[in-house]
Amino acid sequence: MSNRKFSILSTFTGGGGLDIGFHGDFTLFDKSFKSLPFDTIVASDRNPYACETIKNNPKYFSKTETICADITKHDFKTIEGSFDVLLGGFPCVTFSVVGKQQGITDDLNGKLYESFAT
Repeated sequence: MSNRKFSILSTFTGGGGLDIGFHGDFTLFDKSFKSLPFDTIVASDRNPYACETIKNNPKYFSKTETICADITKHDFKTIEGSFDVLLGGFPCVTFSVVGKQQGITDDLNGKLYESFAT
């Protein structure tokens, strides 16, 4: 079995829930999930509280560079290295049933997936 870890470039990271799902090594609803071979190398979010959450979670993000910037304004080509996984849980506020459900018609959040995809 290989000891290789897969590297993640995470966008719209928020508090890191999607990343933690990739990392494994947690318990949810009394079910334990084993550690998986993923490391988040770069995490990006525009919310300063989300960025602080990532920086203060050494269990999952000890090897993570955190970029606290607007995805539409940051030049991701400046990030060195290659990544195995591009992860992006783009803002659910505009799509979620607890949000306004404006989807892609929301000019601020609804079109952010375009920045993720390019």
